[in-house]
Amino acid sequence: MSPVANRHICHVFPSLSWGGAEIYAIKLAAWQHERGERVSVWTSPESRMAKEARARGLDVIESELPQRQPFVALGQIKKTINDRGITHLHHHWAGGPWTFLGIGFFAKVRQLVHMHLWISRNKRDLVHRLLYRGIDAMIVAGERAAIAARELLAIDSSKIRIVPYAMDLDKFASLPALPFAVPSEGRLVGMFARLDEQKGTLELLRAAEIFMKALPDVSLVLMGDPNVDDAGPDGYSARVSTYHATHPFRERIKFIPFHRDYLAVMKKCSLVVAPSYHESYSLVFLDAFALGIPVLTTDIGGSPDLVPTSRGWLAKPRDVASLASGVEEALRDPEELARRGRQARDYVFQNHSPDAVLARLALLYS
Repeated sequence: MSPVANRHICHVFPSLSWGGAEIYAIKLAAWQHERGERVSVWTSPESRMAKEARARGLDVIESELPQRQPFVALGQIKKTINDRGITHLHHHWAGGPWTFLGIGFFAKVRQLVHMHLWISRNKRDLVHRLLYRGIDAMIVAGERAAIAARELLAIDSSKIRIVPYAMDLDKFASLPALPFAVPSEGRLVGMFARLDEQKGTLELLRAAEIFMKALPDVSLVLMGDPNVDDAGPDGYSARVSTYHATHPFRERIKFIPFHRDYLAVMKKCSLVVAPSYHESYSLVFLDAFALGIPVLTTDIGGSPDLVPTSRGWLAKPRDVASLASGVEEALRDPEELARRGRQARDYVFQNHSPDAVLARLALLYS
């Protein structure tokens, strides 16, 4: 991706969370910056995203994002765009501010929407038709996501483009030391996701009652933080803690907070599990694949595109018995587990390099 004179890309992501989509947005901006692009990040100033962007030397727009209507916020957005000379708005969509999409009618700026969430609701009404008219390209990661966008969104299908996620493949050559102690005996199953109901943490703990009884050498590690709005005794993380406290195999289950050196923990796993209710195109899967670790996930959203039977296993969503059965099937055949892990690694290194992905984005920017 060669920088273009006078091009100023602004990555827009109004998130207070810190998960796969947020991490990827910052990495993408950093890769572009390293290759000479003029890049800014527009996110909530006090968010983890803003902190990580500053740590990477990225320009952070120091103003609160307008989260909702009314369209009076368009004046603020237009002024920021003009004052900073922004030519491209690269939205990272995870329930972002719809106000932004209207800016295409008032400012000369090219807009791309990067869909990180699975598209599940019909948005073909008049309001969405008007908003989507201002979009120059909608980026999805796989064919199933593209089909869903064509069927459910009021956008010209020619604007829907498939661009896979990029991976920093060099980092897998030398991993840091373990940031936390993990079980060193037997085999390890890992889940790497925030503590969120739609990620299926409770389903995995329930499934563990089954597969840990059948596989006494298996331990489970869960790495991730609660959502920022998950507080109090009725929050999801509290429910997870309560369930874990009475789990029959709780001594073989370890919860650890997210850490930037999470790959060192993942490397110790024989299998990575993601029992999500909804998933678009999980970056955790790509991390596991690059380490030669197959994935067990749910047959939902875009996951089957990324995890065919050559690279992992699929369980029924929200089905504890199916999840437990999948873990047992994967771990009872070490040769097949290793074969799928090798194929997963080959797939990532052939399809997800940063330069290849940035070149495809450059075509959309032009």
